[in-house]
Amino acid sequence: MKSHRALFLSSVVATGLFMISASAAQATYGYENTISDCSAHEAYTETTGSTLEIYAEPVAATPTTITMQFVPSFDDSNCTVKLPMGYSNFEGVTVNMTEDIQTSVGSEEVQLVLNDDGSGELQYTFTGLTPATEYQFRVDGIFTTSSDEAYPSVTDNEYYATSVAPVTGLSIATDGTVSWTNPEADDSSVKIDLSFFEVSGDTMETSTSTTKYASSGDSWEYYDFRNKFYNGNFVLIATASTKKIYDLVDHRLWGTPVVLTFTTEKGEVVKSSAVGADDSDLTDCVGGSEGDTCSVDSNQLEPTKSKVKKASKKLVSWNTVSGASYYKVFVKNKKGKKIITYSNVAKTKLSFTKKDKKKLKKSGLKATVLSCNAFGCSKAATKKLK
Repeated sequence: MKSHRALFLSSVVATGLFMISASAAQATYGYENTISDCSAHEAYTETTGSTLEIYAEPVAATPTTITMQFVPSFDDSNCTVKLPMGYSNFEGVTVNMTEDIQTSVGSEEVQLVLNDDGSGELQYTFTGLTPATEYQFRVDGIFTTSSDEAYPSVTDNEYYATSVAPVTGLSIATDGTVSWTNPEADDSSVKIDLSFFEVSGDTMETSTSTTKYASSGDSWEYYDFRNKFYNGNFVLIATASTKKIYDLVDHRLWGTPVVLTFTTEKGEVVKSSAVGADDSDLTDCVGGSEGDTCSVDSNQLEPTKSKVKKASKKLVSWNTVSGASYYKVFVKNKKGKKIITYSNVAKTKLSFTKKDKKKLKKSGLKATVLSCNAFGCSKAATKKLK
């Protein structure tokens, strides 16, 4: 085995198992199958005859991992494995993987047999890989006769790539110009999908979207920003991924979204905040056409609860919360009634006005702080005024 780079292999959980139907009693299958729709991998007949193929399909990718699923051809929708003439056993697959793309079988960096132990696992995660790098997979089916004679299978080649790290420093200027820092990778292989949404409750509606390439820079100015985003709460999702598409699989699906919320008044950004969200469901919102909507769980994007550090009858201070674009501060009396309200505090320290200090002469008062952004506000942090 070629020692080009230290690569590690780890098998995935039992969701990768497959169960074969008992309809083909004459054959022995060395794995169990949980594929819900076998017809998607059904062998077909053309002028050249029946297809005998092992499908190598990407499941997920990160900057350092690729998870692949290896699925045999089926004779029918009942998950009967397609076998070569005269062979009665399907025992799994052999997989060779290399970063050094080749056109013929060579000395691969990773060589393994899936299902040689009868575990039924035909899904695997390759780890320790290089970001934004294409890998070649060579896959053979293990078909044998009742006397263990092996079928001389023809190797199929598939190509997939690792993803890239997320963008950093995502920000938006007063005029709506978006800036970010591209991930460290070959700029010619990285693209950035930018999607703008208008927020209404737990629904986000696509306002506009575009794709920028790392080779063309790290900023974007939308020509109609002032009109398009005149007033309201909005979300910007920036997803970095590799540019290549394999078998109609856009690697944007495996990019890590970075979220920025912002508020506009009269066409200008008056406040913005990066949101600490890496919910993979957000990728479903990226790349939609104008007017498309998607639902999000606002609890995933609301800021976390702050901690009140000091609460006196002169001032209240609290910890900075990542993802908060502003704070709300209340003072409540013993009965829980709000007697003072500050609804849009930009800093993490508030000094009471002379007028409000007159309301703080009574005892038993409590200060409440909420961390807020366009998705909502956190749970309340409280402390008794001293």
